[in-house]
Amino acid sequence: MSIAGTLSPAEGGERIVVSIRQASKSGWKYQNATAASNGAFTAKFSVRKPSFVVAQWQGDDERAGAGSRALKVKPRKPKKGKKGKKK
Repeated sequence: MSIAGTLSPAEGGERIVVSIRQASKSGWKYQNATAASNGAFTAKFSVRKPSFVVAQWQGDDERAGAGSRALKVKPRKPKKGKKGKKK
């Protein structure tokens, strides 16, 4: 699953920490993403069960850090009729 977001205002090159944990567990996994000049960033995770995702930026000398609220995501359901068919 791709998790996309936008840091605003952005200069480009900011390191965003995108974290995820299963709703039923306490341990977090994370990835570092780099913001583009327009602030866009993306991280990819394998999601098998409902999970929570947050994105955080620590800030710099001139700007305060920021963080998203926790967002609940769910795995996509497989498309009907495509599972287990052999030719």
